[in-house]
Amino acid sequence: MRSIAIVGFVFAAAAGTAAAPALAAAPLCPATITVDTRVDLQGKPLPPGAWADDKRETSKLAFVAFYTGHRGEELKASPAQLKPEQKEENKKMTESWTFAPGSPVLAICHYKGTEIKVGIEMPQGVQSCESVMTRSGSKSYHTAGTATMSCK
Repeated sequence: MRSIAIVGFVFAAAAGTAAAPALAAAPLCPATITVDTRVDLQGKPLPPGAWADDKRETSKLAFVAFYTGHRGEELKASPAQLKPEQKEENKKMTESWTFAPGSPVLAICHYKGTEIKVGIEMPQGVQSCESVMTRSGSKSYHTAGTATMSCK
């Protein structure tokens, strides 16, 4: 398995006027990401022009983590990760987060079968988010599940 540690960030701005701000649709983690990679037989990145095996992999959203702060917060030794309220029913886990007004919030989207993550800085005005994870088998939701996300 390749060891790729790339974090992409999506930035969103709230739309509105000074008199009556209106929140644009909250950004969400993409349900899937597709990654194009070029690797040699040992799984190492290749220099331009070298012989390679082309790969195109699609990964489903596995889970979401939220942090108080801006991009880079998740990389700190003691990140300010927000704990969700959790509710489990059948093979579904619902995690809900409520955010303090005016605090910056960062979402990190984790995908199944890859170390690539997508980071989203939530616009001011997003009050809460919810993630519903469905698992298969008896493994943990974070390793064997797929997720959906909604925010308001």
